[in-house]
Amino acid sequence: MKPILYAPEERDFVNNGIGILTDAVSSYVTRSRNNEYELEMEYPIDGIHYDEITDNMIILAKPSPTKQPQPFRVNFKSAPMDGIVRILAHHAIYDLAGVPVDPFTVESAPAAMAALKTNEVIDSGFSYWTDILTEATMTVTQPAPIWNVLGGILDTYGGEYEFDRFAVKLHANLGMDRGVTLRYGKNITDLRQERNCSAVYTAVYPFWRGSDGTMVRLPERLVNAPGTYSFSKILTLDASTAFQQAPTEDQLRSYTESYISSNNIGVPAVSITVSFIPLEQTEEYKHLALLERVELCDTVTVELPKMGIFTSAKCVKTVYDVLADRYQSIDIGSVRANIADTIVQHQQAIDKVQSPSFLQQAADRATNWILNGKGYMVAVRDAAGNWQEICSLDTPDIEAAVNVWRWNNGGLAHSANGYNGPFNIAITQDGRIVADFITVGTLDAALVKIKNLIADHVKSILGNSTLEINGASLSMYYDGTETFSVYNWDDGTSAVYMRRSYEDGGEDNAHFRADLISVGGNINNPAVSLFANREGNAHLYMASDGKAKQLSWRDNGNGTFTLIGTEV
Repeated sequence: MKPILYAPEERDFVNNGIGILTDAVSSYVTRSRNNEYELEMEYPIDGIHYDEITDNMIILAKPSPTKQPQPFRVNFKSAPMDGIVRILAHHAIYDLAGVPVDPFTVESAPAAMAALKTNEVIDSGFSYWTDILTEATMTVTQPAPIWNVLGGILDTYGGEYEFDRFAVKLHANLGMDRGVTLRYGKNITDLRQERNCSAVYTAVYPFWRGSDGTMVRLPERLVNAPGTYSFSKILTLDASTAFQQAPTEDQLRSYTESYISSNNIGVPAVSITVSFIPLEQTEEYKHLALLERVELCDTVTVELPKMGIFTSAKCVKTVYDVLADRYQSIDIGSVRANIADTIVQHQQAIDKVQSPSFLQQAADRATNWILNGKGYMVAVRDAAGNWQEICSLDTPDIEAAVNVWRWNNGGLAHSANGYNGPFNIAITQDGRIVADFITVGTLDAALVKIKNLIADHVKSILGNSTLEINGASLSMYYDGTETFSVYNWDDGTSAVYMRRSYEDGGEDNAHFRADLISVGGNINNPAVSLFANREGNAHLYMASDGKAKQLSWRDNGNGTFTLIGTEV
């Protein structure tokens, strides 16, 4: 695709923005694992929209054959050389270098990602997600840019970042092994290899030392790295910070084995840069299309028999030719890069603009996809000629297609990785929906059992228990006769509503929501209610004879207080 220019505040990319940069001489997107993500472009000074390519403008461009186009913010434009300027733009994720968060402490990876949103000082417009469930304490001790904190999260919990427009996703494993083999003479056109044995260790000597001098070591002292070596080189591993209390020998041994595996102890650091021809784009190899796609963090195999290279490692860097729609090169190796290494110290203003409601934005986005969704409808038939499945493809050839919709008796599903999936969007025969984001207007809680889930949660909180605070106790009792529901107020907010009915027709009720607790009376006229406004002020109200009274306390000066009601 040709790169497209947008205004700095663009978020939806549902049209061609300011315009298509059709005169681009070259355009490359470079991505590294947990590291750089930038676009470099050469553009003529007399090209269309040249004068509008200024600082902070957004250029939308594809980073790989299968990923959706990504936003890159312009931050450098060189002086003209022979009528051509060099433009450098960083992915929109770098905007987070100008979004601070307040200090926080969390105990798990999901909590850390959620804390980024709840502790933002300004609304960044970014979302945060992870599938890592690791539990470990992480503390941000002072206000810091989110970009920096992302590096701390990576150091604490590990994983691989995916930056998808304005979504930050931390995966346990971003890529996969698609069975791709790069072989010299087949698809490799150039190769450079670097092998570093200085960090190769044959065994690890772990220990734990407490503040009182207590020492924990293994009886065998050493844990060997896998493999056979003609030399010995021992890594001394201090595990004192990994355990708050003295670990058992089995715990220390397990920790060491995990360390050896995670850090590739005993394996030379191999870095291979490969320039290769993507065979999926050649006629004679189009049937191998699914095997010749490589994404960042995928595991690939490189075979060069004459050079003695037979290795399997992650793709840690890609350089994608946007104009030619193919890779220029990929780097394969065991590089551990920290996103903090590429923090750019620049501050960028966030311009807040009026925008349609989230539902209208979703509808506009869906409308754009449908109106511009060109493709090919292909029927899959059985031996008797009966239709078994309908496919919508981005190319008439099923085996060469990348973006695929399949509809059969098992359900309706989409894949961005070809006919055989995996399928990350699906409606399946067993009544389940799989999707990253679901946008709704009115959701029938009776159908999806949300009311019951809320009720069960509230019941669990209000179980027979006593809460103690500074020596005082608050008793919460639930005997199973109460009913729970969700009540919608006139102002559009919702509250959990608890009601207990009696045989004589009377009832007790209570409401709970973020800013209100009410007990007794009825829905429209509660007997007692505690209301807290956004300024942090709390007011207690009591209903009497149909009139609401605001309650306040008067200090009598002798250790007693008088409750005073003022009509409101």
